[in-house]
Amino acid sequence: MRTLLAALFLVAGLVVFPAAAESPLVVDIPFPFYAGDKLLPAGEYAIGPFDGSPTLFRVTSRGGGAILTNHLVRDSKQGERTCVQFNKYSGDRYFLAAVNVEGGLSRTMMKSERERQVVTSTLITGLKPNTVTLLARLR
Repeated sequence: MRTLLAALFLVAGLVVFPAAAESPLVVDIPFPFYAGDKLLPAGEYAIGPFDGSPTLFRVTSRGGGAILTNHLVRDSKQGERTCVQFNKYSGDRYFLAAVNVEGGLSRTMMKSERERQVVTSTLITGLKPNTVTLLARLR
């Protein structure tokens, strides 16, 4: 039963995500950032689906890359422009948070173990993360 539900979820994700969003985005990221638990250097990155998966995203550059788990978001405001969003925590720690395609659905990245630890320590100090948005372009 679980296998059937998982298969239906994957098929539904493939059907509802627009074709334009299947093309990788290209974005210049001027700061080091975490993609999942992996720290990546500043640079130009291609960000897009991993092997057509509706739940996996690949972040790649000459300096390295990572694969992240994400989920689709149907918030009309998030699809207003093509951009990449980061959660910025104290100490200039940036975590890839979302990928938005103009006119399409958005993908929100699942928080990694490292980011959950940072969130916990941030709650103790009472500081809130900032959202940093960088414009991107379709490849």
